[in-house]
Amino acid sequence: MNAQHTPGPWHGGKLREGGGWPGVDVGADDGSNIALVWHDPTDRIALETIANAQLIAAAPDLLEVLKITAGNIRSLGAAGVLPEPYTVWLSEVESAIEKARRRA
Repeated sequence: MNAQHTPGPWHGGKLREGGGWPGVDVGADDGSNIALVWHDPTDRIALETIANAQLIAAAPDLLEVLKITAGNIRSLGAAGVLPEPYTVWLSEVESAIEKARRRA
């Protein structure tokens, strides 16, 4: 079963503090809210929170690159261009794709 996600690109904003929940919003270009990466000013470094939001924002792009990579590994492996460990690489790439597609 494929999970449907909000189409990318996504973007992580700047750290917001003050009223409401301190954190970094992750949103899509269509204005959808994807996530709020919460920032506990007593526990986490702000730069880490921003980096986490940026990683979440990169998810649609990373998934697309993994799909392309899996296709390339399959093609090159079948053509005998890649060494035998390519099946391990393909398995790892496909596992990451599956993880991204799982429904909660």
